[in-house]
Amino acid sequence: MQRLSHSISKVRLAAISLTAAAGLLVTAYLAGLEWRLGSMCPEFRSVDSYAAQNLWYICPWIVMLICQCAMMRWTKSGIAFYASFVLSLIVVLIEIDELAISGVQGVGLWMPDWAFCDRWIGFDLTLSLALLTGYITAPFAGVLGLATVIGLSWSWFESSRLHSE
Repeated sequence: MQRLSHSISKVRLAAISLTAAAGLLVTAYLAGLEWRLGSMCPEFRSVDSYAAQNLWYICPWIVMLICQCAMMRWTKSGIAFYASFVLSLIVVLIEIDELAISGVQGVGLWMPDWAFCDRWIGFDLTLSLALLTGYITAPFAGVLGLATVIGLSWSWFESSRLHSE
């Protein structure tokens, strides 16, 4: 059976907090972008298709958060927390740049109204997030989810085998 630690390390708590923060910042950024594009450029927006597209950006963070909470006390899952800590920190810094620094500079989501309704603005403003989600975050969340399911299954198998003996 998988050995559980009695306490949770600060790195694991920080990784879980950063994962939640990254997911919330991604959600806030996408919600702000959708609201601005929807209010200013309704001719280019289809709410159903963009809601499904934006769910693709948010789901990996939800999966990562669920897996981290499930593996929080597992002693052999330390590398997953270090990797998710680094990934979440990178995303938090990118989103702070998109939401705060770009706001001061008046670019990106905060660009002037006359320049905002370009047909490709939604694509341009989500390109870095799409690349990060598609090539790094989603595969990492998938591997983490698979490892969590295998670990939970193995623990259940081991405990049921011990109880049957």
